[in-house]
Amino acid sequence: MSPRRREPVTTEELLVAGGMTREVLYLWVAQKLLARPTFMTSTTGVIAVWPREGLEKVRFIVKKQREELPLKELLVLVNARWPASK
Repeated sequence: MSPRRREPVTTEELLVAGGMTREVLYLWVAQKLLARPTFMTSTTGVIAVWPREGLEKVRFIVKKQREELPLKELLVLVNARWPASK
């Protein structure tokens, strides 16, 4: 039996998980805290989708920001916990 494929999450799901705005989400992409989303077509048009691990990552980032961790240190923690796949 093959492993079950993990469904991606939508931008809206990440926004709810992090209690943030779309602008903040894309700021995190610009700051390299999150990878850029991929895009797929749906019945409503083209939508951005994110890896399922994005939910955990967003919650982690929000928690560390509440602890007032500087961006440089946050980047180190995020990259250590979720290394970029090659």
